[in-house]
Amino acid sequence: MREIKIEGSLNEQKLSNLLRELFESSWAGGSVELPGSSRSWETAYRTRNGTILVAYDQANHYCDTETAEFDKIEDRMAADMECTLIRFPYWLQLDSNILGSFFGKPANIITYIPHGFLQDSVLPLSFCRLGIERFENEIHSIPYKIYLEVIASLRDRVNERGIDKVLPAELYYLVG
Repeated sequence: MREIKIEGSLNEQKLSNLLRELFESSWAGGSVELPGSSRSWETAYRTRNGTILVAYDQANHYCDTETAEFDKIEDRMAADMECTLIRFPYWLQLDSNILGSFFGKPANIITYIPHGFLQDSVLPLSFCRLGIERFENEIHSIPYKIYLEVIASLRDRVNERGIDKVLPAELYYLVG
């Protein structure tokens, strides 16, 4: 099994470079466009089941209603083109579990940054309504081990700042 080390926090460029390396023979990044969108997908690869588009979504995809609405439009456009769109949230890191869960690829990934919300992360309290809904769907669909890490990070932020400075009331149950 391949071993890959990620230095520092994951970002869009690191994710794209790593996926390009892992999917080199089927890489399609930079060449995939959705009709009606001015966006070209920098991170994309092809499988025998179709094209996989990858979006690394920063905090603004959770906090800005207009961006969150546009994400939904892109999701529909990708589905209409029979592409799979994987949205990778900023609050996750890429490790072996996530690589297998999101991308179905085995590799031994070494990273020292934990999943979840670090001290300088944008916290769910800042999320718009659509961002809260998206976060709730995502947190309940990730592997359980990673779910626990994300919840632990939220509990750490609550212990530092207080629950009302970390989470909107509808998400208090996550750390209860």
